[in-house]
Amino acid sequence: MQSLEAISNQQIIKIPRFTEDYFQTELLKGLYLEFFFSESRFLIDPDFNILETGPARMEEREKAESLIHSHRKKLEQLKHYIIYQLALYSSLLESNSYYISLNNHTVICRLLAIPDHPADYELKLYTIEEKDLPDNYKDKIYIGRDFISLDKLDRDHFGLKHIRNSLKEQESKIQERFEKFVIRPEELEYLQQEYLNEIHELLNDFYDLAETIMESTPVLIRTASSKPDELTRINRQYRELKHILIELEDTVREMESYMFEQVISKAVRYATKFKKDLTNYINYLMLKVNGRISDAVNGTHI
Repeated sequence: MQSLEAISNQQIIKIPRFTEDYFQTELLKGLYLEFFFSESRFLIDPDFNILETGPARMEEREKAESLIHSHRKKLEQLKHYIIYQLALYSSLLESNSYYISLNNHTVICRLLAIPDHPADYELKLYTIEEKDLPDNYKDKIYIGRDFISLDKLDRDHFGLKHIRNSLKEQESKIQERFEKFVIRPEELEYLQQEYLNEIHELLNDFYDLAETIMESTPVLIRTASSKPDELTRINRQYRELKHILIELEDTVREMESYMFEQVISKAVRYATKFKKDLTNYINYLMLKVNGRISDAVNGTHI
């Protein structure tokens, strides 16, 4: 509820002219927003009705309904803004378009406030068949996460700071979940030695290179006003980041396969989600960063 209240009181920056394609238009029609009651989550459906996924107190529901009624136009603006940001600064939707299309473009977007960044939110996105809501809410498929600022269109260093911080946070969560759900000590030790230690080292490499990039490159890259040599140097650094993520994805994929083989079912889903994040970030850097900078240097476009 706190995120919904905060968004209701915030100004959302106006997006420039943006023509949605068919896929994005259908996504907008099927987009559910997700927020938290004290003991459960609730969805705001495309018609701005509340769908409860668990127990909720009457006063909580009434407060949520009042906020939605009073700020419907802002929530509509928020949904357009989310689609704009995902189209410009993410490959998440296109990377998962097959699963989204299978579910007739129904997507759930959970908004979580980012500590120490009052206008910034983490988006966690899922897809599910609309007929399964809300009764089979738990059957939703995770498709990835992204990070937006409601008061700023551009992303400093292509959003690298939030990506870096999130990856380190996910590593801590995986370690915590494995310690909880991998029952046999020898199994946990094997995962630690064979996979988790390597993941930790690669994430440290990513963290260090991300720090170097943020210290040595402009906050915002303007290809029209930047020299080709400078763009080439910057592009090389982001390509190196992508290569570290590819190594990470390979390691996590091997770990996931091993866990499936050993039927470590309660813990493997956290590896699967982490792998999904890595895939999305690889595609983002490849298509939206390396690709766009290379086109600018080459002087080509479709």
